[in-house]
Amino acid sequence: MNPIALILGAGAAAVGAYKVYMKGKVAPPTAGSFQTQSLTSSSGVPVKVMTPIPRNVTSAQRTGIPSSPPVAARAAQPQVLPGGTVFVPPKAITQIGPGKFEMAPIIMTPTGAASVAISTIKDVQRALNTLGYVPRLVEDDKYGPKTAANIRQFQSKSGLAADGNAGPATKAALSNALQGFASSGGAPKVAATAPRAVTPVKPVYSTLSQTELGPYDTAPNRAGAAAQTAVNAASMTGRDVQRLLNLAGASPRLVEDGAIGPKSVAAIKSFQMSHGLVPDGVAGPKTKAALLAATGNSSLAAGEFGSQWC
Repeated sequence: MNPIALILGAGAAAVGAYKVYMKGKVAPPTAGSFQTQSLTSSSGVPVKVMTPIPRNVTSAQRTGIPSSPPVAARAAQPQVLPGGTVFVPPKAITQIGPGKFEMAPIIMTPTGAASVAISTIKDVQRALNTLGYVPRLVEDDKYGPKTAANIRQFQSKSGLAADGNAGPATKAALSNALQGFASSGGAPKVAATAPRAVTPVKPVYSTLSQTELGPYDTAPNRAGAAAQTAVNAASMTGRDVQRLLNLAGASPRLVEDGAIGPKSVAAIKSFQMSHGLVPDGVAGPKTKAALLAATGNSSLAAGEFGSQWC
């Protein structure tokens, strides 16, 4: 089967359950409806993080300057949206108007596709299928014996009371599991085109193995490398963010024009989700540092970006 058709088919199914939280009609997904980050989980399972491209961009997303203190918690939280309560990681959903919300990122594996927003029984079934629980469930929004059995499997593995009921704790745990599966040690597929090599003044600890560090593995050097990475992240422009997202495997590739628009925000969210960061679409210090590390650019000195990408 055509891979694009498979992605769109699974993505359409995952999006369907979330339409209840959107006022008005939501157009069916197309090849240009998502920004996708592909990776491989720590267990060797190919994973796609698919973020629907939003209609609007907030000031914080456009500038990379958070409008509120960063959210530390990664755990799914209950949010009351039109249609009911949904459990979703913090900042994964942005309100774009009265009663209107961005759709949350979708996690796709060979066994299914599910939004990280969990509310209905169908959401639960999709999440269990995506996480690979067997037997594969019919995603019919009906609570039957097979659904209950798979819920009990998940609950036992997650340290929850194995009662087979999809209560608030189970829904929150499923949302966390989807996000964790996407960031469980899997490295993004980095594009073949690498940036110009720059010789670091000090060892780059985020890109060297423990063996390679050797005698340079000292606390002062580690602190110096961390401080340099922070300086590099602070000096990054919107164009730098787009370039590194492309190097990290953003699909479709972004236009590197420096303007952080809806496609760039969706690509940032997909990258954040695949790295265990708060998926708010804001390229703040933590996201920039993760981009540097993921693409092997943590050794770039402050000021290198402007000359390198010209």
